[in-house]
Amino acid sequence: MRKKLTSAIFVLIISAFIASTIAAAPVKIIHPDALRFMALFQQQYETVTSVRDVPAAIFHGIESSNKYDFYRGRITNYVAFGLEAVTRSYLPFPFISWLTMAVLILNAALCARLVTRDLTSTVSSQSLFFLAMLILLMNPLFIASYEMQFIYSKYLCVTFMLLFMLFKRPGFKGPALIGAVFSDEIGLAFAMIAVFLMVFNKKYDKGQNEYFKLAGLVRPVALGVGAAFTVLLLYFCTLQLFFHHIAHYIQHGGFEYSVPMNIVIGKSISYLSGLASVTVGYFGIAVITILPVFLWIKEIQLFRSSKMSSRLRIVLLQLLNKHFQEMSVAIFLALFIVFKMYRGDAGMFYYGYPVFMLLMFAGLSLLIKVRYQRIAIVVLTILVMSLTVRLADGLALLKNEVAATWIVDKTVSAESFNSAEVAINDLRNKSCTANFDAIHDGQDNNFVGTDFNYGEKYFPILGIVKVLAWPHSISRCETTN
Repeated sequence: MRKKLTSAIFVLIISAFIASTIAAAPVKIIHPDALRFMALFQQQYETVTSVRDVPAAIFHGIESSNKYDFYRGRITNYVAFGLEAVTRSYLPFPFISWLTMAVLILNAALCARLVTRDLTSTVSSQSLFFLAMLILLMNPLFIASYEMQFIYSKYLCVTFMLLFMLFKRPGFKGPALIGAVFSDEIGLAFAMIAVFLMVFNKKYDKGQNEYFKLAGLVRPVALGVGAAFTVLLLYFCTLQLFFHHIAHYIQHGGFEYSVPMNIVIGKSISYLSGLASVTVGYFGIAVITILPVFLWIKEIQLFRSSKMSSRLRIVLLQLLNKHFQEMSVAIFLALFIVFKMYRGDAGMFYYGYPVFMLLMFAGLSLLIKVRYQRIAIVVLTILVMSLTVRLADGLALLKNEVAATWIVDKTVSAESFNSAEVAINDLRNKSCTANFDAIHDGQDNNFVGTDFNYGEKYFPILGIVKVLAWPHSISRCETTN
């Protein structure tokens, strides 16, 4: 009974939180790329005349999306937009992405499950599960996902990474790893690391733990590296086989721009600091970094007092520990994303999401998987209360982000999108609109992949209404005298 009551309270809290953020939405906006991906699929859906045409329409939608996306092979992203394109107009609030919201709620549940599934106490496990979910959801990154819809790749790569870590059967791990590979470059990097560790753990002779020899690492490391590059080769071969093209910048290790390393380091540190401040605040930073060290002070002292041979054995045992490997990969991948892929220069609310989730997985694991779950419950409860107080600041940050990034001049404002929403709702409810002519500017979505914000030169009101009201076609309501 207690478990059901706790679950019901949690659902009510999350529902109230989502409802309040939608009611107080600072903006009604959608990323131009999201419109284009949906438009590409809708164009294919309109060619369907029978059930037999559906598979071809979906494939051509994926093919067109991949071509527009510089042949990056983010297939799960395209499939998500194929689903979004066909369901969007049947759901309330046209500028709210319910599918994106569902993906991030799933991610929070997966992460919370991962960090609590090994706890022996049912009460502590349930309490910490719900608290971890609240911390992962009650921040501006979650709100931005459904109020300022971006593309799915940075969200779905997290989904597949978490599924891979959660599943225990190879029959489930394999598909999760494939999903990660074809979700985003981050997922591809994760898959290469995961395959390396799987091969290394299988080939390493555990009997060496007692008498450690460096030479014993050569063979498992070499086989692991070979397996990792096999994943990369299979990724390239799949893109070539199905799409006959491989992204140029993936082949050459990234977009072609050069930034001095000292500037990259400075920007990256600033980026991580800003991301932590936005998502968990300085209280959260202190908790996740300092408290585990305090709780493990005895283990640290024991390590320092040990002989060198014993230290090497302790380190080796830690490196072979599954949980340590998971946390290490999460931290390494987060730093790799910021320093190497983003180079400290990327948007906070969308691009910061995978970094946030990876670091939170590591931080929550360190905090929860200690001797004293009661301390973790108290600390996470205080953190949830802190995030609740900071909710208004998070909404203000979203509004500032839109003003600074997506609306480049004063010709487009919140009222412009409000007018578009009225026209979309008219089409969805009446199959016609009485006010579209007043706001129609003649601009449709373009597919050049260069216009990523709205202003006088690019505000495709026609494209916005067409996509978000589809399959309703734009027609004017008849008026009576």
